[in-house]
Amino acid sequence: MHTTPLKRNPYSPSNIRSRLGRCVRHVTAAILLSFVVVVHLLTAHTASGATDSSDIQVGFLHWGTSPRVIEHSWVQVPSTVRNRTEDVRTFYLTLRPEGTPGMVFGKAIAVGPAAQVDNQLLMTASRTREYEAMLRDEDSLLLARQEVRSEFQGTYQKHCLFFINDNLDIMGLSDVKKMEGLIDNLAITRSTAQKAPSHWQEFGGSSIVVIVDPTYADMSALQFKAIKDFVSGGGTLLFLSPVGAERASATLLQDMLPVLPLHVRQVDRLPALERWAYAIPPQEADPRLTWNDGMSFLESVPAENSIVTISEGPYPLAVWKRFGLGRTGVLTFDPFKAGFRDHPVAGTVWNHLLAYATHPPLTENALHTAPLKDAVKRLAGFRVPDAAVIRTLLLGYGLALVIVFILGALTHKHVVAWVANGLIAFGLTVGIFTAAYRQVADRPEKNINTLDLKFSDATTTVGEKVATFFSKVDARPLVRGTDGSVLFRAPPPSPSPIPTQYAPPIMEIWREQGRSVIPRLSVHALKQISVSASYRSETATPLSFPVIEKSANRPRLQDYALPDGIPATAKAYLCLGNGFVRVAIENGICRTDYSPRGALELDTLTTDYEHFLRHNLLPVPCLVFMYRQRGPSTQFTVSPGDYNELQHCIQAIPVNTVTASGKILLIPEELPLRPTTKNARALYWLNRWREISLHGGSTVYEFAAELPPYAQGLELERITAELEIYNPTGKITSNLALLPVTDSILAEQSNMDRPAVPFTSRQGSVFEFNDLGSQPVLDKRMNWVRLRLTVSAETKEEPSAFDVQTWRINRFRITAEGSLPESDHPMRF
Repeated sequence: MHTTPLKRNPYSPSNIRSRLGRCVRHVTAAILLSFVVVVHLLTAHTASGATDSSDIQVGFLHWGTSPRVIEHSWVQVPSTVRNRTEDVRTFYLTLRPEGTPGMVFGKAIAVGPAAQVDNQLLMTASRTREYEAMLRDEDSLLLARQEVRSEFQGTYQKHCLFFINDNLDIMGLSDVKKMEGLIDNLAITRSTAQKAPSHWQEFGGSSIVVIVDPTYADMSALQFKAIKDFVSGGGTLLFLSPVGAERASATLLQDMLPVLPLHVRQVDRLPALERWAYAIPPQEADPRLTWNDGMSFLESVPAENSIVTISEGPYPLAVWKRFGLGRTGVLTFDPFKAGFRDHPVAGTVWNHLLAYATHPPLTENALHTAPLKDAVKRLAGFRVPDAAVIRTLLLGYGLALVIVFILGALTHKHVVAWVANGLIAFGLTVGIFTAAYRQVADRPEKNINTLDLKFSDATTTVGEKVATFFSKVDARPLVRGTDGSVLFRAPPPSPSPIPTQYAPPIMEIWREQGRSVIPRLSVHALKQISVSASYRSETATPLSFPVIEKSANRPRLQDYALPDGIPATAKAYLCLGNGFVRVAIENGICRTDYSPRGALELDTLTTDYEHFLRHNLLPVPCLVFMYRQRGPSTQFTVSPGDYNELQHCIQAIPVNTVTASGKILLIPEELPLRPTTKNARALYWLNRWREISLHGGSTVYEFAAELPPYAQGLELERITAELEIYNPTGKITSNLALLPVTDSILAEQSNMDRPAVPFTSRQGSVFEFNDLGSQPVLDKRMNWVRLRLTVSAETKEEPSAFDVQTWRINRFRITAEGSLPESDHPMRF
């Protein structure tokens, strides 16, 4: 009998229990195996930690000894790296700003066996409250992590004071910025001699280094060199303590002193200081400047080629001297002494110091200046429209559509309206793509445009090089410094009067084996990216400084041989603080050229250069050369080498000025205007005249024409002012007058009732003020002349508040004539 086997039911309870049992056994085995692996890894990590407990200790970011740093200035980050192993190891320390994951500052540090290394990382401060510090080994294994707090105080200010002092008895250093009536806002930081910067870039956004009374024995040769490099690169050094200045004569700063110290003694009064500070004789009720307990006073004589601006009999009180691209000054009395700080004279003295100080040209990143960014864009040949242009285009496009639709509705031609809008949209699209194609069609596939800003001293050159990468394809070039002194820094936020959040490009900046490297720079197709690096190098051939001769005629540049390395095709100009004078190059000799043609032969590129140079970013006076740079770059190289490189260079060389006694002429290019009232600052914004509206009757503006330092002691005789005003309606009249010197340095209010010196004659837009010898209009404390501009609406009826006149100043230039006192020898500054 044949029997059919019974089929096994897979869903029977026994089969289900069997399958569940097998699954449970497999899961249990997997869990046990995972547990064994985890225990093994933890044990191995604990064992390795017992032998490799390397760690870091990172301090705060500091500018001087203050944790409150200036945004995007150079700062130092101290750290200690410990190696507890028995091998020599290389560690990688990185700092990453919070909120910018792609921005990394790193440094390779070699540490011996069972040792620790104290290290300083020079980097740029970002707009963040916290950094993340990480220590990794050669295999990128994370060894330690630490959060680093930071504080920032916004963007640069014109005057940032860096005090170096160890004398705790000197008080009131930080109270300087609280003084009322200062011509500029101040930012202040302090440092001891031991912690003074050892690199010139560590002074960050400083424009003035103030040496009070430091312990010079605590300073190393590198710290003295950092101060010298800072000043020779365009900064200002002030000695503001008699004892500190005297002791400096026995240090490496001796050649920077503008005086030859004799000895320090105690005085109880300086009558000449009061006579100088009060523009008018002090009244009986004015407090006398006396020190019952005595004040230190440095008896000295001026050094060679120095200028004395305040003196007490045969002894100088304030002396200035050129040093490289910068300037040094000394006060032979103590400005921090009790009794002086609260006296009205104190504000006058500090205004004098600020007025004579310089502004280092490389304090800010070159990429931070709008004119230079425009120039670099022109070099790249590809300009992406900014948000304002795009917004205007969209608004115009939307308005055109609305107008066409309205006209179609009114004329009942809806089809025509739709067709017209379609044609407008098609035309706009074709125009955008055509413009984009024309910008990139004739460009190489990969190109680099470099702009090198050089400031050359007799033996050294400081500069900043900006490189703009542009490519039609995605590329990752390698940028590296060829010298240990080359320092890259992160690109700053876009220039804006109001701080805003920004997203910097992904960028890593490393210091390794004496090189500065950006290893992972990404250039995306049809988008440009720019980087900048500051550097300092020795001049191959020592330079001789050009010399300007001042006389009753216009300034003349003595014949100056074209320096090595500058082509004869270069364009040359004298930069005099308020403009340029063309310099002709003939047979390798530079000579001033006052031909009728314009001072600058401008093209689309040098227009941006001119705007950049007019922002007081050069040490003046100086001789400027603009040329195409030939040959390989010596500051930093770019790899790979398949880029087409185009190099431009702006090189500035400081100029010495020689003046003799007798008649002297100061041309408009030497006399910059400074607005001294709030409404005048609104009229003259960022070194450009703005269009403004006149409501109703008249408005008063006040300006100051600044005389150069070498005109100190000038007996003013004549002033000529050229004032050209643009007014479409032709119903605005202008009047110009000189303000007599008073006991007030600055007046925020417009003193309409204050008596003024009227012009002697007027021919069109030219005002002449003659016979000024008996008129106290030259303020010798600030070395400037103040002018009052009155703008009125010309109407036969009573002016109404609803009358609005639009106007703008097209030209405002001052010429001064006078005589310098008799001297035994010409003054050289």
